[in-house]
Amino acid sequence: MDRHKDEVVSVLLRARKLIEDPARWCRRATSGEAACLGIYIGRASAQSYFTAECFSAALALVVNAIDRDPTHGALANMLTIGLWNDAPDRTHAEVLAALDRAIELRLQEVT
Repeated sequence: MDRHKDEVVSVLLRARKLIEDPARWCRRATSGEAACLGIYIGRASAQSYFTAECFSAALALVVNAIDRDPTHGALANMLTIGLWNDAPDRTHAEVLAALDRAIELRLQEVT
């Protein structure tokens, strides 16, 4: 399967591209030009034709990738991602790894 043919994978890839520069990532929601992981997933989803569905699926995949329970819905998943992203010891590399793992999980679902 071409990775770009699945819209949820495309959302996750767009979010990763937005956050791959360490200067563009921060804890909390936003700080100047930087934002947290959840904000970037939202921004990437807004570019999708299926915005709500892709946003919800992308959030669930990231929550699953960080070994949390993604079955509580989009709002709870956004909170889970926010708390995980904002942990004092969280690193930019861990955030990128979570996105990469979420992409892997989605590719396993659709292939």
